[in-house]
Amino acid sequence: MASPLVAKYGALPASTVLYGATLTAVGLSYGALWRYATRQECARNPAHATLDALTILQGMAGTGVYFLGTLLAFVAPTASTFLFVIVAIYYAIPGRLERVHRT
Repeated sequence: MASPLVAKYGALPASTVLYGATLTAVGLSYGALWRYATRQECARNPAHATLDALTILQGMAGTGVYFLGTLLAFVAPTASTFLFVIVAIYYAIPGRLERVHRT
C-alpha cells in the first residue's frame, strides 16, 4: 500500500516515511522468520551453526538502512528514496557481492 503513495505523490515526507516504515517492518519480520528457521536447522545439524550469524547479518543489513532512510525521510525524502533504491540494488545482485566478499 505504501508503494502507490510514493508513485502518486513522489518523495514527500509522509509518503516516504510510510514507505520506509513498511520496508523496515517487513525486514524485521523477515529477520525474525530467518532467525527462527536457522535456529531450528542448527539444532538439528550443528555443522550449520557458523552460517547463522553471517547469514542473518547479511540479510538484515537492508533493514538497518531502511530504518535510517525512514528517519532521514522526515528531513530529506529524496535522499531517503535514494537509500531505498541502493538497498534494492544490493539485494538484486547478491551473488556478485558474495563472490567479491569471499575472494
